[in-house]
Amino acid sequence: MNVSTILRRKGTYVETARPEISFLEAARRLTHHGIGSLVILDDVGELVGVLSERDLVQAVAEHGPSCWNMPVGEVLKERPTTCKPEDPLREVMAIMTRRRVRHLPVLAGEAIVGLVSIGDVVSCQLEELQLEVGVLRDYARGRS
Repeated sequence: MNVSTILRRKGTYVETARPEISFLEAARRLTHHGIGSLVILDDVGELVGVLSERDLVQAVAEHGPSCWNMPVGEVLKERPTTCKPEDPLREVMAIMTRRRVRHLPVLAGEAIVGLVSIGDVVSCQLEELQLEVGVLRDYARGRS
């Protein structure tokens, strides 16, 4: 299985925002949409970063309540790690684990074509393992 398997199931819509959005507005959008991250794009739609719930907590810890009015672009780190639709899920899971990120923008060339979460990847992997167990169980029953 690869990333495109996830995108076919969940769709390709990505909630985005501009770097000028305040932390407070970002928190409201995350809550309103029930999501864990916002993809941050610049004026021409280029990927600037991914703002996660963890980033919100870190901003409060570092800047106190004054961070709520700060633009999120002030604290975004380097360009985020991304993946491609053809990337295998095992590789994506390893990247997420190694980089300690829970969301990866999916790029086809420079275009954002989706966003995958660690939950998406784990769910797909679990489904694949359950299928394999079922096939092996059927095979074992047939041999007895």
